[in-house]
Amino acid sequence: MISVKTIVDDNLAAPLRAEHGLALWVSVENGFSGLKNDFLFDTGQHADVLSANAAAAGVDLSAASAVVLSHGHYDHTGGLPALECVSPLCPVFLGPDAERRRFSTQVGVAPSGRKMLKPIGMPRPDELASHTVRRVSGVLRQSSSLTLFTLPQAAPPNVRLIAADAVSPDSFSDEVFALVSDGVSNMLFGGCTHHGLPLLLDFVFESLGVGRVDCFVGGLHLQGRPADEIEAVADVAARYPVRAYAPLHCTGADALAIWRRRFHVVDGPDFVV
Repeated sequence: MISVKTIVDDNLAAPLRAEHGLALWVSVENGFSGLKNDFLFDTGQHADVLSANAAAAGVDLSAASAVVLSHGHYDHTGGLPALECVSPLCPVFLGPDAERRRFSTQVGVAPSGRKMLKPIGMPRPDELASHTVRRVSGVLRQSSSLTLFTLPQAAPPNVRLIAADAVSPDSFSDEVFALVSDGVSNMLFGGCTHHGLPLLLDFVFESLGVGRVDCFVGGLHLQGRPADEIEAVADVAARYPVRAYAPLHCTGADALAIWRRRFHVVDGPDFVV
């Protein structure tokens, strides 16, 4: 059995506090061996929100056997200070150079005509020093139940999201995805899916050779996109055997409505397969 509790998300209801970000508590129990593992996928934007929501959801963060950071943006890594309760031996998985400086140009243009930059990188990379850090590049089969991977292609350019030199579009080489299996069912996790769902699904089914995905959980990064572009992504997604979606965080209301019309959508904050 695979169960998921949404600890941080943009649209949580009381008693949980909503904030822009994502954190998921994933529990995997192998039906054959009986072994059970819990891991945290992303940490949200603020440590106090992560801690308070975990307590409200009945989650003991200190029980994590692994922490996975999907990419180095503040709304996925800002809660790191809350993980002081986690054993130093608990590995924190993240992609290469996830700590690099990153910016968004979405805040606008200065009177001089120069783009104004908003820092959106990892706010406290120093927090990683107290943890066992493991880098994910390519495919890493952490255990029989957890496979972590990055994609070989650069993410499609986004003029609003740039790298440390304040010129180049961010390639998101550090974007980490998780494939979780209990020996029967498979769940696929993405933080924001900056690479886009088509590239992700093609890699999972063609390169990893997965037969089916029972549920995708995470952000689809379609917020603010025009309807025809969202429909085009949905057209590609429909070609792959994904039985259900739990779209969260940066998916966007318009994309969620289209996904509800075209796919089986699982409503949160908790999911079980």
